[in-house]
Amino acid sequence: MLGVFSILVLGGNFTSEYAIPLQFACFTLASGLREDRTDLLRAFGIGALCACLFLLKQNLIGIPAVIIAFRMVSLWRKNQKRSILPEAGGVALGILLVILPVFGYFAIHSALADM
Repeated sequence: MLGVFSILVLGGNFTSEYAIPLQFACFTLASGLREDRTDLLRAFGIGALCACLFLLKQNLIGIPAVIIAFRMVSLWRKNQKRSILPEAGGVALGILLVILPVFGYFAIHSALADM
């Protein structure tokens, strides 16, 4: 992790460099998910990180998208269908709480037409 931060500090300034810590955080949150219970805070965090990665570069959401899809499929296969909706809601809330302020900023400054 320190190597990543040295790359960020010393130069480069590519969007993929800023994405590495976010993707690592996504993996860290996903590694703590347990099969036997719903974890809304981790789902929210993964959704927020997914939105941050999307705002950096649209094709960077591959890792969080696979994590989310894997989690939903694993809950479905373990017959924990009642857990799917709350976790999907946590992910959606995390995404919305990051995307909506950015969307609002561009809407206030009449910049949506330029996008």
